[in-house]
Amino acid sequence: MPNVPYDAVKDFAPITVVGTGPIALSVHPIVPAKNVKQLVAAVKAKPGYYSYASSGIASINNLAGELFKKQAGNLNIVHVPYKGSGPSVRDLIGGQIEIVCSTLSAVLPHHRGGRVRTLAIMKEERSAGAPDIPTVMESGVPDVVAYTFNILLAPAGTPQDVLDQLNGGVQKAMSDRSFVEKLVRIGVDPVTGSSPDKAQAMIRTELAKREALVLALGLRA
Repeated sequence: MPNVPYDAVKDFAPITVVGTGPIALSVHPIVPAKNVKQLVAAVKAKPGYYSYASSGIASINNLAGELFKKQAGNLNIVHVPYKGSGPSVRDLIGGQIEIVCSTLSAVLPHHRGGRVRTLAIMKEERSAGAPDIPTVMESGVPDVVAYTFNILLAPAGTPQDVLDQLNGGVQKAMSDRSFVEKLVRIGVDPVTGSSPDKAQAMIRTELAKREALVLALGLRA
């Protein structure tokens, strides 16, 4: 987006990271693939036949899909941008699209119900909420990491003692087992021991990684 009305680094004061949400690679049950290796083989056997949905051009779901295609051997899968994860997942369930890249939280209930098949998640390790689902890297495709993150932010210029106090409150909440279990159940992997500095570092790191991919792909929202 050429004219974003804010600066993600300068206009906010990070408080803490609450959790991360891995991007999941899911297929409709009609797709003849029970794992990532079989999906890659199916796509290579029919270049251009399969399509994948995302929540929109240059969204993290789109970036995740393009990263997977590249790392799996420049797969020929057509990207179909949707106006959000909800519509894309509904069409996946209905069989209008074969593959969807979405947050794990968006597909997990449908995966558990057998309406879709989530083959893998795009993270360094398995998700606490779905330890049965392997990572894409476990499945033989290297360096495919993409996730959303939940960071609490205050306005730029918020005093450091206020940020520290707010972070302390969040860390207290993160020590509540029932709260953490609720995060896990909805597909969010809790992050404990965060701080304003760690949140700021995550934002800068993620911006640098995603900017490079957006520029390389020439994406415009």
